[in-house]
Amino acid sequence: MKTKEQILHWVDIQPWKDRFYYLISRIGNITTLEYNDNFIRSAFNWDDATNEEIELDHEYHSPLEWEDKNNQFITWYNKNSVDRVKSWTELCDKYPENNCVDNKALSAYLQLLCLRNDWVKDEKRVMSYKIICKNNSYTIINGFDDLKFTTATYNGLSFPSVTMARDFIKTFEELLDEAKSIL
Repeated sequence: MKTKEQILHWVDIQPWKDRFYYLISRIGNITTLEYNDNFIRSAFNWDDATNEEIELDHEYHSPLEWEDKNNQFITWYNKNSVDRVKSWTELCDKYPENNCVDNKALSAYLQLLCLRNDWVKDEKRVMSYKIICKNNSYTIINGFDDLKFTTATYNGLSFPSVTMARDFIKTFEELLDEAKSIL
């Protein structure tokens, strides 16, 4: 799926862009445009059943004259491989609002999960004590009582006892510091 900005950029590099914008502004449809895979054709709201021409400034405009442009647009729109990101950094640059974490923090967090899994592998008790980072320090919360399983309790660093969670923090404090941005 393309963004509105990508679609408008594509239109802006076309030789017929001025005529396109002129026509849709004169038809009065510019405020109701939908930025989808049929953007060019739907910009004019032609009746598909009749394919009627519209008269504008003493000129007739046929839906057929824009059909080829629309087909070119659809071909471009459906080229997903062009839009696929090739790295984590590229994804973070493309969507900065996703609060991407750096590779070092993610790697540290995955290591902590593996270490945690080894520590609790023989445990039968419920993993209700969770390590979170709050105000730049590590806190152990009871996920059942303290936060009622809000999103803050969903990290994987959970333990069957407070003692085990404290020991984990002492043992792996440096690794926890590296993963702090995602705890």
